[in-house]
Amino acid sequence: MTPRREYGAALLLCAFGAALLLLAASRDWVRLEPFGGGTMTADSVYGDVARALGLAALAGVVGVAATVRRGRRAVGVVLVLVGILAIIVAADGVSNPAASGVSVGGAPDNTATGWPWVAVVGGALVACSGFLVAVRGSRWAAMSSRYDGPQNSRQKTEVAGDAGLWDAQSRGEDLT
Repeated sequence: MTPRREYGAALLLCAFGAALLLLAASRDWVRLEPFGGGTMTADSVYGDVARALGLAALAGVVGVAATVRRGRRAVGVVLVLVGILAIIVAADGVSNPAASGVSVGGAPDNTATGWPWVAVVGGALVACSGFLVAVRGSRWAAMSSRYDGPQNSRQKTEVAGDAGLWDAQSRGEDLT
């Protein structure tokens, strides 16, 4: 696989994983069955954590695009940690829905819906993309230097008059 395709795949995996985390966080994770019959659903604390992790993963997409070498590797490690934490939180939401932070009087039976599993998949995608970024990201191309400021090694030019000041500033020279 070419470095360009790896870069695109990592960004796509991370963005899709973040979208799954945000989608799962917007749904009900716990189904409550009260004594009197019927079914109620409720948001859980786990969904709030998944929302925060989904936003962190989206920030990671921007971080991967904006950094190079060591910075990109650091973003990759953070994405791996975000993905693993999302998997842990969602798995705990599946295995222990009673600890979801939902308390309704007379609701003895709390069961998890399928949305925590969606969060598990999203966390796995974010972790995989972070691993790809951490291992291979330093080889990928960086953003264009088109908008970078002037180099320090450039000689400062002598500027005469107001017109010269404006021209030097337009060229991107540091006038201080």
